Amino acid sequence: SSGINAEYGGDHEIGVYVIDRWTYFTLDFLEKVQPNSRSKLSQLFNVFSTADIRSTPQYSNPKLFKRPINDVLITDFFGSVRQTILFDQKVAPLNATTADDGKTSQIVEAVLEAVSQLPF
Repeated sequence: SSGINAEYGGDHEIGVYVIDRWTYFTLDFLEKVQPNSRSKLSQLFNVFSTADIRSTPQYSNPKLFKRPINDVLITDFFGSVRQTILFDQKVAPLNATTADDGKTSQIVEAVLEAVSQLPF
């Protein structure tokens, strides 16, 4: 967003603004999104009015997020669920070369598979 994002909601008891316009309108939109929503990220940008937020909202860094915002679900962008693998035994270091009963190599393979799904 470019421009000055003026304060929006003030607390008259303490005499300060407690939310800015960008956050207020974003929060207003996101509070209406249900977990099974099919709303797209582009719809969030469509609710912003330059007059309301006193700023120019824009999405301009495709290096950080390479998918078109018209194709991205709001729930995919702001929420994430990762597979969790629970082990009932010690996990050997990734450089373990021996296995007492063959389980160590299975555990290492499972850990490497889980790590390969991470976004870095």
